[in-house]
Amino acid sequence: MLKQSTKRYISETQELEGKLNAVTSQLKNTQDSLFSVKNIPKLGESSLKEIQSLYPQIDACSYAETVTYQDTIQSARVPMVIFSSKQTLNRNDRRKISTWVQTRVNNENAKIYFE
Repeated sequence: MLKQSTKRYISETQELEGKLNAVTSQLKNTQDSLFSVKNIPKLGESSLKEIQSLYPQIDACSYAETVTYQDTIQSARVPMVIFSSKQTLNRNDRRKISTWVQTRVNNENAKIYFE
């Protein structure tokens, strides 16, 4: 009887350890997601600092991630970047900046706008 009780307790302990490991893993994934969301605004700040070294006339940058819907079907999250400039940027510069952003955020579907 003592052996059966011991086996049962060992089995319950292993089951609880498995559940604890699953919850710990889920918590880590949630923390990673939260960290990622908290760092989204910093991408705008770092992008502005980088682009200003090449285009000092750019004075502001907004960065967000959005979702595009077509026929009520949700696509993947898409980065959206808005640059404000003291002077109008020519078409060639806008194209270069757009390519740079798409490379920077590793998403060729990124939306880039100029004010």
